[in-house]
Amino acid sequence: MRNQDIEEFVALTKTSRSTAKKYLSNNNWALEYALNDFYDTEQDGFISKPHPPELLALFNEYNKGDEDAISTDGLIKFMGDLDLDLEDPVTLCVADAMHCASLSQSVSKEMFIQGWHENLCGNLLQIKEKVSELSEKLRSDAAYFEHIYSYTYALVLEPNEKQLDLETAIAYWQLLFPEDSVYAIKVPQERLQSWAAFLTGNVTRIHYDVWNMFLKFARMFPDDKVLKQGYNENDAWPVLIDEYYEYLEEEGQL
Repeated sequence: MRNQDIEEFVALTKTSRSTAKKYLSNNNWALEYALNDFYDTEQDGFISKPHPPELLALFNEYNKGDEDAISTDGLIKFMGDLDLDLEDPVTLCVADAMHCASLSQSVSKEMFIQGWHENLCGNLLQIKEKVSELSEKLRSDAAYFEHIYSYTYALVLEPNEKQLDLETAIAYWQLLFPEDSVYAIKVPQERLQSWAAFLTGNVTRIHYDVWNMFLKFARMFPDDKVLKQGYNENDAWPVLIDEYYEYLEEEGQL
């Protein structure tokens, strides 16, 4: 079997048997991974790389006849096969792993195959194992949670829009910061509720800077007592967060 892999590697790359053996052994004798490693290292990625056949077959299970992209129904089935509810925050990790730039875009063949190939996944079982790792990472790694939080803004932004509509922003804050959260970063429900109440009466859209800085704000001031003692309006907070602080004062919460 290994001789056959070496011969196939040599035939495809026009290189020596010793080179073939080196790349195959470095990649646990997985021919597709060894070829990609060779092309990246020796050929600087300029030679067309074969798609891992198992990933290609898996993609074809979900694309419903569309040669280039997974359909909405196919994506729902894929998430179901990963044992994920569509409202599970871990679906955001899956989107990130496949380099999805926007929910308005279909998951292309290249996104699906390259994304999982980069994560060393060649079949559904390995993808499920990777998703379990990402789920645990979302629970234990604050830096990774911050990455997913920041990534979510652009992911859910409507096409041709520069700011997120308020209803969507609130929905994703609630998704990422649920009651009894098990994730690496938590925001108390009282903070989330008063923030949403303030925004609902004052704005219709959320700027990226506000989205990002709210996470920092909520972590620095987990309750109103800490907020009252430590907040400084001269610090570099977005104007909207300054106005939220004033709102809490006017409401007698500080």
